[in-house]
Amino acid sequence: MRTRANTGDVLAFWQPRSTRRLRDCEARQITSNMDGFIHVLLDWEKKERSGITPDKIVDSDANDKEE
Repeated sequence: MRTRANTGDVLAFWQPRSTRRLRDCEARQITSNMDGFIHVLLDWEKKERSGITPDKIVDSDANDKEE
């Protein structure tokens, strides 16, 4: 089960790194973006472990276009 970060915690982490004041809606957007980024990394790792590499994906796409 995944839990969402509290916006206060997100702001506490990111506010010192920003040159302007961040709002709650931006903290939610940061959380969503980081969640998406982590999922992309996990997907890449899963594909890499199963032997699917980016070059094979590109080759596969090229083969599909030739047919």
